[in-house]
Amino acid sequence: MLITTTHFGEVEVDENSIIHFEEGLLGFENVKKFVMLDCTDNGETFKVMQAVEKPYPSFAVINPFEVSSDYEVEIDELTKENLAIKDSNEVTICSIVTIPEKITRMSANLLAPVVINTTNNKARQMVMQNSTYTTKHYILDEVLNTVFPKKAV
Repeated sequence: MLITTTHFGEVEVDENSIIHFEEGLLGFENVKKFVMLDCTDNGETFKVMQAVEKPYPSFAVINPFEVSSDYEVEIDELTKENLAIKDSNEVTICSIVTIPEKITRMSANLLAPVVINTTNNKARQMVMQNSTYTTKHYILDEVLNTVFPKKAV
């Protein structure tokens, strides 16, 4: 199937790779079908979650466990039920990334991860309740803290 994308022009995608969001995404409730596209040939850290039926919206996404060393997700019962999740091995988690003009302030939304059941390609953006995570987890800050840990005073 050929789709038109925001960043890559026309791209051929396998219809079996389409991810279905019954409820859409927060702020994009009417967009129900997406595919994951690699940003580079080697499929590194970032991917693009691209709407299937039109070029917009598309979102940069990242594995949140790569940007927060202590990140934890507890999938709520509603999400498990909606996505027919039977085993945690069939789940992929990603976070939507905001890339502002000042790239050093790039952030990942750790509060509302995208949960994907890889067996049936159903997905849902889940807002974690009673969480200390935010919608703006600054990625570069995490990297710098890993490379240059703050010393206890």
